[in-house]
Formats: sequence, structure tokens, C-alpha cells
Amino acid sequence: MSRKRLFFFLIAVLGALVLLTTSCSKSGPNSASTNSANLRPAGPPKPCSLITQEEVETALGKGASMNSGTNPRTGIEECSLKPVNATDLDQLIIVVHETTPESWEKLKKNYMRDQSVKPIPGLGDDAINVDKYGVWVRKGNLYLQIFGAINSQRDEKAELYLAERAVSHL
Repeated sequence: MSRKRLFFFLIAVLGALVLLTTSCSKSGPNSASTNSANLRPAGPPKPCSLITQEEVETALGKGASMNSGTNPRTGIEECSLKPVNATDLDQLIIVVHETTPESWEKLKKNYMRDQSVKPIPGLGDDAINVDKYGVWVRKGNLYLQIFGAINSQRDEKAELYLAERAVSHL
């Protein structure tokens, strides 16, 4: 290869490298690079991430379990909480949904027709005790439901405690 060709080849390679490095280091609105602080999480948080094992044991007793799973009928992620000597039906379930304040109001209005449904002041942005359907709490554009039975009875005290703890982590 002649010197002239080698010189042009090296200039072309160096020019290409300069172009590549300058285009990769640019950051702006059309940049392909993303900052992790700007990423929005996909969907609501995982329900079991909103409470700790210690909080579960405070609500349901020492040795209570917390298991994450997806409801096969709804496809929604759930957190199942069980006391140590629970049967398959003895559990509380936590579910988190995305909502808007308008959607929440419509949902709440439908259930508030029932006289047994009561507002819960001071919990989240808004909360209701939906009798046999548990405790529902809205905070921002999310709402969580905590429902279920322990020994065929609703454990309202545990539901309220866990709702308070979960909402504090939203």
C-alpha cells in the first residue's frame, strides 16, 4: 500500500472515531442514553415490597409468612399474608392498583351506597373500610386493597395496621 493511501486510510479511521466518540457523549432530549432517575417504574409497586416481615408478624403473630404471587384468575400480583397455624383460607391479601382521583371517586361512590362501608379519616389521601371486602386506601395515583379472613373472621385491626404501614412506603 502506498504512503498516500495509508495516510488517507488513517485519516478516515481517525475521523470516524472522532465522530463516534462525540456523538456518544452528547446528552439531550433525543439522546439514547437514559438517566435512572428519569425512568418511571412500569406499573404499581409490588405489594410485598410495601411491608416488612416484622410488620407482618406484628399484625399476625410471630412466624407469620409473606408470599408474593400472581392471582391466576386476574393476572394481578398479590401479597399473601398468613399466621403461622393458618389453613389455606386463613390469609390476608394485599393488592395494588393504578388509578386516578376521578376513577377512585367513582369506585368509592359505588361502594359507599352500602351503609356498612365507612370512610377512614387520616389514612393515605382517602380510605374506606369496605366491610367484607377489606380496607382500601388511595395515595396519589395508586390504591391498595387489604382483604381476607383469619379463622373465618375479618381481622380489621390487622388490615388497618398493614394498610397504614404499606401506605407509608408508597
